[in-house]
Amino acid sequence: MYRTSCPKCGEMVFMDNLHFKCTDCNHDFFGTIDSMRIEVNVVKRKYPNKELKETILNQQSNSCYWCFRGFGLTYFRYNSIRTLLPNWDHALPLSFSQSNADDNFVASCSICNGFKSSHVFESDQACRIYIEKRWDKHIRLRKIVFLEEDFSEREKSCKKIINRTV
Repeated sequence: MYRTSCPKCGEMVFMDNLHFKCTDCNHDFFGTIDSMRIEVNVVKRKYPNKELKETILNQQSNSCYWCFRGFGLTYFRYNSIRTLLPNWDHALPLSFSQSNADDNFVASCSICNGFKSSHVFESDQACRIYIEKRWDKHIRLRKIVFLEEDFSEREKSCKKIINRTV
C-alpha cells in the first residue's frame, strides 16, 4: 500500500499503486517513492521446550553461548548479588529474522543477552568480539564483580599475610 499527500488539497491518499486519485478533491496524479517502510506481522515469541533446553545446555557444556562463562557463577551488579542463569536467546534476533526455529535458540547468560540485544552481526564470532569488549569494560569499571574470583584473591592475600606473621 502506498501513501502520499495530495498536491492539490493536502489530504492523505492511500493506493495499491503509484497512480493516486484523491478521495476529497478528485485530483488525479502519479506519486514517486522517496522512502519505503515494510511492516510485517510480528511473530509471537516462543521459548524452547524442556527437552530442547536440556539439549542446548548439554551441547554448550552448561555455559553461555557468547561468553563461555558457566551458569551458576555468583556476581555482584546493580547493588545486588545475582547468579548467572541461562536465558533462551534467539541467535539471530527475532525482530530481524522472525524465526522461532529450534536451531535459532542458544542458552545465553542474562548479561550477554542484554549486551547483544537485537543487534545483528555478520557471524557468531563478530558477536562474541563485540560482547567481549562490553564485558571487559564492565569488569574493568567494576560494574560487574564475580564473587568467586574476589574470594579466591582475598584468600591468597590472607594466606600471604598469615605466612609473613608465622
